[in-house]
Amino acid sequence: MSFSTYTDFVAIDWFFGCCYVPRIIEMLMKANPALDMGRLHSVCSGLPRFGDTELEDITNRVVDVPTDPAKTSSYFDMGADYLQRPLELSVACFDPEVLTKYSIHRDKYRLDYGVSGDGWYLRDVDINDVGQVHACICDLQTLPPKEQLYWKSHNVEPEWLPNTSMSKTAFRGISQVFVSRCLFNRWPKESELPPHVLIEFILQEWESKKVSWWTLRDESLFSAVAYLLPISSSTEWMIAFKNLAKLVVEGFEVKEIRSRVASEKISYDEKDKSLTLLGRLELSVEGLKEVIAIRNMDAHSSGKSATNHAQGAVERYGSYRAHFAAICQKVVKELTDIQGYLTADNVDEEEIPD
Repeated sequence: MSFSTYTDFVAIDWFFGCCYVPRIIEMLMKANPALDMGRLHSVCSGLPRFGDTELEDITNRVVDVPTDPAKTSSYFDMGADYLQRPLELSVACFDPEVLTKYSIHRDKYRLDYGVSGDGWYLRDVDINDVGQVHACICDLQTLPPKEQLYWKSHNVEPEWLPNTSMSKTAFRGISQVFVSRCLFNRWPKESELPPHVLIEFILQEWESKKVSWWTLRDESLFSAVAYLLPISSSTEWMIAFKNLAKLVVEGFEVKEIRSRVASEKISYDEKDKSLTLLGRLELSVEGLKEVIAIRNMDAHSSGKSATNHAQGAVERYGSYRAHFAAICQKVVKELTDIQGYLTADNVDEEEIPD
């Protein structure tokens, strides 16, 4: 794609901020086995070197990086001024509101591991530990000019939480999942993924196996646990919980769970709903109940009550996003336990009514 004008972004220049030389050489050789190793090592000889398993603490260089490809370099670019140009893998950060227009207009845009619109796709977008959105310059280069200017309007300098594992490396300000997936071409471990994505994994498995205790009511509801989920305001926070309730809790099959309770000769009330019935099976559903409580608060509480609850969540967890993640972590554990219990052969088949 060729543009008559290009946009500059404040970004972390990875070439000077972080060059993980052994891994870079490995990736280059896999991509092009015919590369001259002598030339490659010569170019890399002046770069900072790190151990094979640990990145040391160095300073990121935050600069204005252009989207004009002629003014950036890549690991495959061996030109004379290679070391003088910022790397196209430089990472630009944006305030959380950059995703809002895409989130509220899901009929026009799609959020997954990137953002897509009419004829364009911004790949490998992520969110760091302070809620900033980030993407590589080489991907921002592919956006139409109008979208580039929109992202430019939300461009900010990178921030990070102190005293975390990522803050001690050159990757501070960048999501650990992004580093694994985009820079090292490694799918992250489950422990590195946001808990709402783990909810998606569990429910996708339930849907594929057509379990008897839960049914997917609407496939579009999976957008409630899309990887790229913006939660930077009380409104987005409320919408996230409302959609999570629709996807998870409203999918439970009350008759099936009631039948399981009855088969174990546990007393119940015909008016009991799914979470109450699961509780009668001595399964923890506190996280799921909180999801419903917040969903109902939006529908039934006064504006002051809802505001106080939202403010309380931020005071306890530091941000709307952190609170949502904490509740989702509880839900992951509860869904895992529910699956284990309802699939276990712990009911005497002779006692199960026909």
